[in-house]
Amino acid sequence: MGGLSFTVFHVGKPRIPFVRSGIEHYRKLVVIFYCHATKGSPLRVHPRGDPNRQPRGVFATRSPARPNPLGLTVVSLQSLQGNVLQVKGLDALDNTPVLDIKPFDQTFDTGEE
Repeated sequence: MGGLSFTVFHVGKPRIPFVRSGIEHYRKLVVIFYCHATKGSPLRVHPRGDPNRQPRGVFATRSPARPNPLGLTVVSLQSLQGNVLQVKGLDALDNTPVLDIKPFDQTFDTGEE
């Protein structure tokens, strides 16, 4: 995605704002989503969809076609107004169902101690 792209999505229902309470204290978030547009799940794929590259096992690629069609991406929180998050860098299609949002933690999410 380009540097100026933004994604806006709703979090929870208006009557349960406690779900996102405190999220505004984080610059980065981890978003887990369902890759609803994925058709099938091959066991081997060409990396980046390039047929000139040798096929690999799907777990050795970033292909959206997965045995469990879950996507995970780190986004930058731009703003929060009510239950609407505006983020930058969401690697998902429009109307993709978001399953969970977690604050990005340098220790947990990079594997560094």
